[in-house]
Amino acid sequence: MSPRLLIILLCAVNLMAGGAAGVWLDRTAFAEKRPQRSWDRGDPSRVIDKRLEDMTARLELDGEQARKIREILVARQPAIQAAFKDLRPRLDAIRTESDEAIKAVLRPEQRTKYADYVAEMAANRHGRRGGMAPVGSDSKEAPK
Repeated sequence: MSPRLLIILLCAVNLMAGGAAGVWLDRTAFAEKRPQRSWDRGDPSRVIDKRLEDMTARLELDGEQARKIREILVARQPAIQAAFKDLRPRLDAIRTESDEAIKAVLRPEQRTKYADYVAEMAANRHGRRGGMAPVGSDSKEAPK
């Protein structure tokens, strides 16, 4: 492997590790300081209601404006859901590719710990928002 490629690979791994550490820190150390937003899980109409409520307060919308904006938000919902459905395979491919690159850098005993780490992160994602199964898993359920 050329030195230039090795440097690029190490920079990419370092960037991903920093991002993972940042996400972990945000989810653990700062989680208690962040207000819970239970309204944004599950029913899309609750998300629309909350967004419209916020917009009405901030923008001082009148009743007619609020009605029209609700129609716009409701009409865009299927497109947003379709975009997220199309996005998942791309995100899984990116995650798989970076996972393989990280494994290539690790020693064998670190790969075992890394597999546990990935499973834990996937379980945390699943617990927060019905997230995705770990990379390489055929199951759509969170690991136990």
